[in-house]
Amino acid sequence: MSKTTTSSGSVSFGKKSFRIPFLIGTWLLVACLLIQVFTVGMSVFIDPSWWATHVQFSSVVGFLSIVLFSAALMGRFPKTICSLAGLAVFLFFMQVGTIQLSMLSALSFGAAFHPMSAFLLFWTATAIAVKTWRNVMYSADSR
Repeated sequence: MSKTTTSSGSVSFGKKSFRIPFLIGTWLLVACLLIQVFTVGMSVFIDPSWWATHVQFSSVVGFLSIVLFSAALMGRFPKTICSLAGLAVFLFFMQVGTIQLSMLSALSFGAAFHPMSAFLLFWTATAIAVKTWRNVMYSADSR
């Protein structure tokens, strides 16, 4: 892999090429989660047919979280960003799991964890985006 030399040393081209697309992807994940909140709100308060959109759009959130986790590892981002990206994937699958729990009559209380894990997923995605912004914009390697 080619290297780009900076005042702080050398940075691999591969690492540098992941930074801006990853940053865009993190904010896209935050936007997708806001869309999810909007669609569930529309379903509850306006028209139940929005529920199908909410369910279908969740696959976009899951796919994006997995892609971001993979990109964080390939882009050799700091451990904090990689860990948070991994947590986002875990929380997405927790979202899916809480819905599955709600279908079991003995464990239907599991559905109560769905909004809580959604909140945690949104917080995690926002933390990833902010930390990535700081890493990309303020690191010596990005200049």
